[in-house]
Amino acid sequence: MQGFSRHDKGGDLRMKELEQRLSRFKSELDRFPQWADAVLGNTALSLISRRVVTKGLGPDETPFKPYSTKPILVGSKSFRTKAAAQTVFGSPAKRKAMQWRTINRGGSNYRLAILPGGYKEIRRIEGSQVDHKSFFRSGEMWKSIHVLGTRSVGDGKFVTTVGTAVDLSNKKLEGNEKREGKEILMVTQKEEKQLTEIFDKYITNLVNRVING
Repeated sequence: MQGFSRHDKGGDLRMKELEQRLSRFKSELDRFPQWADAVLGNTALSLISRRVVTKGLGPDETPFKPYSTKPILVGSKSFRTKAAAQTVFGSPAKRKAMQWRTINRGGSNYRLAILPGGYKEIRRIEGSQVDHKSFFRSGEMWKSIHVLGTRSVGDGKFVTTVGTAVDLSNKKLEGNEKREGKEILMVTQKEEKQLTEIFDKYITNLVNRVING
């Protein structure tokens, strides 16, 4: 009796199509960190900066500590603009009315005035808002903050980090967080839910593209 074999061309085609779709799926997953940086990272940064700068709320949705009103030593360079400095030191009468102290820094003596109202008063004189703490004065710290990258932490989980690589801004950020006793660049539970919804939609669309070709 002569033996025979049957070759299922339809099965081969289905396997080939499956392999192609799996390959596309893998390619999409390989691009996930770039997508996460561009979408999740920048969305998170936008949510954080808008909440902190416009409302002065931390990741626990409670206000940061108010600006200090403790009297502070100032000179003309303590202010961002000449006009602001003139408000304090702009006439002999103004300078005479102030209390002065001499301090030594780096081997040099500096004559500084005591400004009642502290750092909050400096901001008020400069025309900056003082209703809540926004960590925004010159804007340099916020301008330097960006998405630092996305990395795998195992078990199919990824972490997208926002921060600053600028030494001075990083020191400011760390100093502010130490004084506040909580992180600044962290999302709230509500914001995390928004980001999760964006991620879930991305995965759903990705699966649909792979399944539907």
